[in-house]
Amino acid sequence: MRLLGPFELVHHGEVRPVKGASERAVLALLATAPGRAFTKDYLIDALWGDVPPGNPRNALHLRVSKLRRTVGDVLVTVPSGYRLDLGDEDVDSARFSSLVRQRRFAEALQLWRGEPLAEFSDHAWARAESARLSELHAVAVDEHVDERLAAGEHAVLVAELESLTAAAPLRERLRAQHMVALYRSGRAADALAVFQNFRRLLTDELGVEPSADLRALELRILRDDPSLG
Repeated sequence: MRLLGPFELVHHGEVRPVKGASERAVLALLATAPGRAFTKDYLIDALWGDVPPGNPRNALHLRVSKLRRTVGDVLVTVPSGYRLDLGDEDVDSARFSSLVRQRRFAEALQLWRGEPLAEFSDHAWARAESARLSELHAVAVDEHVDERLAAGEHAVLVAELESLTAAAPLRERLRAQHMVALYRSGRAADALAVFQNFRRLLTDELGVEPSADLRALELRILRDDPSLG
């Protein structure tokens, strides 16, 4: 099961089509917690909210029945509802979360294919899970950049950080990493320009100043602090 990007069901290396918007939503929701049982009432509320079909339990049962034709016995009925008989290794988002917890950031980031669960963004459960995974992705990116800076990859990182900061202009940690990468690449003036541009952005957008840590980094660059090497 792939949730990190376009939703896909993969069987023996091949993408298997899952037909029906509601069926796809049921499968994706169950996949957000592989091995966990979801009650029928929870699924009905998550899928249809305040406008359920006339007979919501029958509607849910129909969709589960259709899904079983595609996924087989992996979709298990339990007394309270349904679950997917899968482990974390079978769902990319669960595997991703596990790798980040283990600080295996490079491996985790290889699983990321784009915005999670975008197809289901009209559902509150999907928006919440997408936000959680996106925040975890931001943490993984930040930590991996720090690892690469420590390994001396500053010259390669300069261009990558330009793209990352353009995509997330208010993330201060990325700005700090960009400044360090530029400074270590012999571009102290450009590093200072990054700070000034970020300071103007914060002032214009939020009416605040950069953090004390980022201001201290600017001062270290101005002083050519040897510890930044």
